[in-house]
Amino acid sequence: MGSTYEWHNVKYCPGAEELLNRPSRFTDDTVMTCAVADGLKKALTEIGETTVSDDSFDEMIKSEITKSLVAYGRKYPNAGYGGSFRRWLLSEVHEPYNSWGNGAAMRVSYAGWVARTLDEAERVEIQAKKERVAEEK
Repeated sequence: MGSTYEWHNVKYCPGAEELLNRPSRFTDDTVMTCAVADGLKKALTEIGETTVSDDSFDEMIKSEITKSLVAYGRKYPNAGYGGSFRRWLLSEVHEPYNSWGNGAAMRVSYAGWVARTLDEAERVEIQAKKERVAEEK
C-alpha cells in the first residue's frame, strides 16, 4: 500500500478507504524484508535448538540472507530497486557496492519475531543488518 506514497512527503495518516482504494503495488522494501525473513528462517532452522549467542553462526546466517536477497530480487526484478542493487542482483559476486539505500533497520524486523531470547534477537539482528549494510557500502 505504501508504493503510492514513496517519494512523497506525506504529513498525514491516510484512512483505510484511501489506502485500500488507491492503485498500489508492493515495493523493493517489501520484497527485501521478506527475503531477510526467509534467510533468517532458513538459517535458524538449520541451527536448530542451539541459541545464537556468539559469532559462531554469523557466516552461515550471512550466507542464507544473501542467497535469499538474490533469489527474491531476481524473482521480483521490477520492484523498484536502485541501479546499483539491480547490478548486484545480477552479479555472481555479492560484495558491498556503495548503495544509497537505507532499508537495513526495517528489513531486520523478522529477527525479533523468530528469536528465542533477547540475546539471540540482538545477535541475529546484528548479522542481518551487517548483511544489508554490506550491500550499502
